[in-house]
Amino acid sequence: MIEQISTTDLENLINKDKDDSLIIVDVREPYEYEEGHIADSVNIPLNQLPLALESFEEDQNYYIICHLGQRSMHACNYLAANDIKTTNVIGGMEAWTGDIEIGNEY
Repeated sequence: MIEQISTTDLENLINKDKDDSLIIVDVREPYEYEEGHIADSVNIPLNQLPLALESFEEDQNYYIICHLGQRSMHACNYLAANDIKTTNVIGGMEAWTGDIEIGNEY
């Protein structure tokens, strides 16, 4: 079963994460990411995950976000099938109330 977290809980984790060990992967398309994303998140569009699979570490947990939470759940299922620990962010960027960055920051 895929773990899930609310956007509020994710924002609280980000605020508590002093050593920047939290990794957020945004699986939206680049144009969506450029319109606004969580600071320090990594943009890997859902359809590019197979090509990026080797960049994921098995001992790390990844917080996966998209626009509403559907693509991120698909990404979580795919990554979990490849032994990668993930947490789906419920509601995605649509529910995000924290700070965002605009533009291509990867």
